[in-house]
Amino acid sequence: MSWLYQHREQLDGYRLYAETAYRFRPRVLPDDRDDIEVDIILKLKAEVDKKDQVTMGFLYAVARNVVRGYWRKKYRERRRVGRLSETGKGLMVVGTGELLVSCDPDIDAIIDARATLKTLPER
Repeated sequence: MSWLYQHREQLDGYRLYAETAYRFRPRVLPDDRDDIEVDIILKLKAEVDKKDQVTMGFLYAVARNVVRGYWRKKYRERRRVGRLSETGKGLMVVGTGELLVSCDPDIDAIIDARATLKTLPER
């Protein structure tokens, strides 16, 4: 049970927003439920301030779009992290071969040597 939903009578004009946000809580990960509930309430208030009259369907549509944005963001995060691969050389980006973190303890010397070699003229 969310704190906002339990105290919705004390929310002076935000009761309907709290009830709407509470209905969408189960659709997100448990760790993010309180955050998404507050995000929904703030977005509902911002959208209602722009309109003269709103219906319950409009409130649900706004809340649904906030949840959709949440899942889009989570998908992008997972996709970005999923592209990393652990190899013998260190952490690499899949498909590019770009090294992110090296397991070599003397990486500073290697980076300095490469930088020095780039400054030298071609043979």
